[in-house]
Amino acid sequence: MSSEKQLALGVLVSGRGSNLQAIIDAIESGRLAARVTCVVSDRGDALALERAAKHGIKGIFLDPAEHDSPESYDKALVESLQSNGVELVCLAGFIRILSPVIIEAFPQRIINIHPSLLPSFPGLGVQRKALEHGVKFSGCTVHFVTEEVDSGPIIIQASVPVLDDDTEERLAERILAEEHKIYPQAIQWVAEGRLRLTGRRVFMNNGNSRKLSNSVLHQPPLEILMYESGESMQTVDKTDEPPIIVSACLAGIRCRYDGEHRRKSAVARLVAEGKAIPVCPEQLGGLPTPREPAQFIKGDGEAILEGRGELRTESGADVSEAYTRGAREVERIALEVGARRAILCDKSPACGSTRVWRKGVLVEGLGVCAALLKRAGLVVEPPQEE
Repeated sequence: MSSEKQLALGVLVSGRGSNLQAIIDAIESGRLAARVTCVVSDRGDALALERAAKHGIKGIFLDPAEHDSPESYDKALVESLQSNGVELVCLAGFIRILSPVIIEAFPQRIINIHPSLLPSFPGLGVQRKALEHGVKFSGCTVHFVTEEVDSGPIIIQASVPVLDDDTEERLAERILAEEHKIYPQAIQWVAEGRLRLTGRRVFMNNGNSRKLSNSVLHQPPLEILMYESGESMQTVDKTDEPPIIVSACLAGIRCRYDGEHRRKSAVARLVAEGKAIPVCPEQLGGLPTPREPAQFIKGDGEAILEGRGELRTESGADVSEAYTRGAREVERIALEVGARRAILCDKSPACGSTRVWRKGVLVEGLGVCAALLKRAGLVVEPPQEE
């Protein structure tokens, strides 16, 4: 997407900024034709400002205490955004309610992501409300911002099933994984000029669309996370035995960092017979194919999951969150189909079943996905030699 005009984004934050990170990751991986010109927070200690600084993005703290009204604050906010050439304002966990001052300054150019299927459960305490009401599906929504809170025209939604043993935290975590997918997608559609607003409804020009098949419902369907091979993730026949989770590259899908594969005929046969599900944690985490090679700087996949590891690309970009995000998506698929076994390629920072690269040395350890699947109770093993 490097040849496309890059849409100038201003991201408003109040907390840790995981959706900000998803946007940054999508931009750096080449899936999103945009650039973040500034990140503005109403909290000086917001982790999101640290994330911005790590990626060389301008961070701005606008202190509400220095303003005597919401309108005064939003006027300063508008000045900051306009002075940085912002074309689209993205709310990413921004807790303040916007006044007409900023909404009129950026008409139909402010979008927000909300962790429910709007118009259900606007405001705060969303997952508690979902569980109390006993809904069977929850999810997230990207919408245009209007003066009425969480009520603007809907751009895209993703639905997530509510499980019997869900807690607020577990449900929120699964929904957050979908937020990280649909927010960059919505921004990309804005960048491409694909959206048309008629009344409360948002319509989309088809363009050169590609659809991603996935068990989670996204409407409109996702396009920018499509496997380059065009193969569906889940084409498994239901049998008495639960399917096996396998690395997509072992099944012959070109999804490695170099765009190639490590096809093993036995694994490919399992997929062809409907006995296995091919997955690529890197792609599910939002990384492109081909992508820059990565290796552990500290620890392995277990350490990443515990927050004490470090995983970087050759150019130094920290991809720990992207790999974790992809691994959690694989875990979700595995649990959904009742998988008890996984055959994962070795040496990979994502799938490494027995060994991984750390600082240029091959050491015993697990990739992020392998570690998470083992935690979930699956037997993880490398492919048999042929």
